[in-house]
Amino acid sequence: RFREHLFFEELNPIARLLLQVHDWDPSLLIGVKFLGSILVLGIITALYVHNRRLGLVVTGVLAGIQAGLLGFLICF
Repeated sequence: RFREHLFFEELNPIARLLLQVHDWDPSLLIGVKFLGSILVLGIITALYVHNRRLGLVVTGVLAGIQAGLLGFLICF
């Protein structure tokens, strides 16, 4: 829907590269984000099963980073 704005709005250099490779069509970027999310969730789950305390610490740190990113995106 907002494809024409991606060139000006996207700040992430890796996301910009994926968009440029696919002629600014966001489907490749969305697919890579989806696969990355599934991979990270699997790793966190395995870590939690293996060592509950470490799994909770890693999950908390990642949640904090995501909250900081959300704050950055809202402010800028």
